[in-house]
Amino acid sequence: SSSEFAYSMKTAMSSSPAVNLHNNISELRSVSFTSGGNIERVDARNFQTEIVALFAASGNPQFASQFDWYYRDRGQETPISWILRDRKGNVSGLCSVTLRSLRFGSTEVRAGIAGNLTMDPGRGMYLGAFSLVRAMKSLVDSNEIDVLIGVPNQLAQPVFSRLNFKVIDSWTTQVQVRKSWDLLKFH
Repeated sequence: SSSEFAYSMKTAMSSSPAVNLHNNISELRSVSFTSGGNIERVDARNFQTEIVALFAASGNPQFASQFDWYYRDRGQETPISWILRDRKGNVSGLCSVTLRSLRFGSTEVRAGIAGNLTMDPGRGMYLGAFSLVRAMKSLVDSNEIDVLIGVPNQLAQPVFSRLNFKVIDSWTTQVQVRKSWDLLKFH
């Protein structure tokens, strides 16, 4: 079972001295990290070929059919994305944040949903994953969003934990099936 993580400027701060992303990240377009790569805030639609190849190399070739749905521009805000480039300039990592308005009682919260954290497994840039998560986290630090929420898989969960994300609840999936008899009659 995955855990849902949330990061808010009010509840957790990165104590990492390696990268200082707290200085107006919205104007920052490219940062060099100790991982030997470069993080760039980009419109992922301009890197579709490289991103689809990255997902295929990571064992998720079906993402090619999901790319247009995820990064579409149909009235909602386009997800904010970052790519990680290796020393040769190749795209070797990606992460994105989808923006949503959430309401808790009478309080409206601008939330970011972390997603598509992907690294090229053949490049061995584990530190790049930390840099990408820090980039997502910077949206809270720069007050672009109030909270960052994610559901990391088993590989990403330690990265989120090390960067002071707090577990807020466990994730359960529930469905409502119309006319369930047809589905259940064979069981």
